[in-house]
Amino acid sequence: DVVDGGLVHWDNVAEVKYEGFEFELKYNFRRGNYLAANYTYQTFDFGDGDDGGMVPTQKGNVIANIRINKYLNFNTYCHFRDGYIRRETDSRDDVPGQAIFNATLIAKKFLRRFKGLELRASVYNIFDTDYVTPTSTFRIPGDTPRPGRNYLLGIRYAF
Repeated sequence: DVVDGGLVHWDNVAEVKYEGFEFELKYNFRRGNYLAANYTYQTFDFGDGDDGGMVPTQKGNVIANIRINKYLNFNTYCHFRDGYIRRETDSRDDVPGQAIFNATLIAKKFLRRFKGLELRASVYNIFDTDYVTPTSTFRIPGDTPRPGRNYLLGIRYAF
């Protein structure tokens, strides 16, 4: 970020070095029931000693899928990420890590005449966690607030 007369413009960096690893595990019990997890560890170096700032070093998901019966499926997962460390030039507090829990109940193939019909009921951020996505001090004055607990009902029909 470069501020010039109140205007912000971006300068490209000559080199960015990313290092890290990822892994994913999944265990199928049977008939659509499974547990899964994925994890990412990453570091960034912009070549000038800058660690990239607002990038979480660790993030991942833990997922459970339960087939209740041939018509109902329940899926839940927890997305977690490490906190964000602010750049030295940013006087605001670092952003702590968080874990967000979500769940979806899916009903499908329950009407013979409408086999392509699927109904979904989801709850996102089940525990109403208060969290933000960090921003550069030059973009907006505060961080971007993320939604609290919210609900989504969906209808889908495949022909």
